[in-house]
Parts: sequence; structure tokens; C-alpha cells
Amino acid sequence: MRSLFNSEADQIFQRAVRLRSMHNLPIFYVVTYVPQDIARRFTRKEMSGPSLYKLLRGEGFNFKAGKQTVSAALADPTIAAALDVEVGAPLLQIRRIHFNERMQPFEYLEMLASPALFELQMTLGSKDFPI
Repeated sequence: MRSLFNSEADQIFQRAVRLRSMHNLPIFYVVTYVPQDIARRFTRKEMSGPSLYKLLRGEGFNFKAGKQTVSAALADPTIAAALDVEVGAPLLQIRRIHFNERMQPFEYLEMLASPALFELQMTLGSKDFPI
């Protein structure tokens, strides 16, 4: 984790695991990491409510840029139970790191979702196709 954040060896991070649902249907298993100095701003109750993105925005964190990787993973027993899928079921794995206006990373997250309930759509422009 420290290498993603370009941090010192003694840097401490908060790891939070959240299950995001829609209409009582589990959609995402989300694991987030933020530096402890940021994490201290939020109570356990706040972390169980709106998305961490909303909490960070409310604290003045401006998302300047990010990097996202989409791949596949298999559901382990813990995640399978949370997402109500079979152990070993294929999942979409989305990993993101968010940067502030100084291009310093301040949040890393991993999301797992069943492809039966989630799809990723992207709009591409001419700049996305190198010559």
C-alpha cells in the first residue's frame, strides 16, 4: 500500500470494508484505503452511510485525477457470502487510485461485483486513440 501512496515506511492506513447495495441487493464489495490522517476525520457511523467519495468531497478533497484498472477475480468464501454468489464465481474487479490537485494519492479502492449485476461503460473520444 505504501508504494501506491509514495509514503514513508511508518505511514498508517485505514482499511474499510463496505458492502454497497441497491434495493436490498448486494452490488459491490468495496475495500478502501486512506492515510490515517484523513481517516480520522470520519466516525464509524459516517463510514457506514454515504460513499467515501461523498465524505471526502465534504471534507474538501478535490479529485483531480485517477487511475483505474478493470480485471477479473474469483469470489472467495467471504466475498461470495457478502455478494450472494457461489464461491469461485467470476467477479469484475475494479481498482482505483485517486489523486488530489497536487497529484498526490489520497484514496485507493478495490471493488468486486458480479457481472450479472454490474457492467462498466466508458465513453471514448478521439484523444483515446493514439496514432
